[in-house]
Amino acid sequence: MEKKTENPGFTCDICGKTVKSKAGLAAHKRSHK
Repeated sequence: MEKKTENPGFTCDICGKTVKSKAGLAAHKRSHK
């Protein structure tokens, strides 16, 4: 299940994880700090 190109949503540029929403991405990025 590694279809990076067809993943809907936002991809974290730090770890490559795909998050479903922009708010979710913001919260996810905060976990890296």
